[in-house]
Amino acid sequence: MTNINTSKSEQGVFAHPDGHALYFSSKGHETMGGFDVFKSEWDETTETWGKPKNLGYPINGPDNDVGFIMSASGKHAYMSAYHGDSKGKEDIYRIDFP
Repeated sequence: MTNINTSKSEQGVFAHPDGHALYFSSKGHETMGGFDVFKSEWDETTETWGKPKNLGYPINGPDNDVGFIMSASGKHAYMSAYHGDSKGKEDIYRIDFP
């Protein structure tokens, strides 16, 4: 998985049920700080995962964002992250997409 793995750490991989999207957290790609969530899309022509794209703010922040899981419908996702309103360290958040 040449486009995915780096010399740093990758965690929390999730393959979407559609088979065309791979979500994972990494410290090795261009991050906002700590682990950020990235998406890579399957290229059927080359049969490889494409260059990972940082999901950006507000999904990612300056701390660790890990364990992103997208629903099959694509309408919402869940992830573990630390935000100012966290009850301890990392909490589980639901993200709704329009």
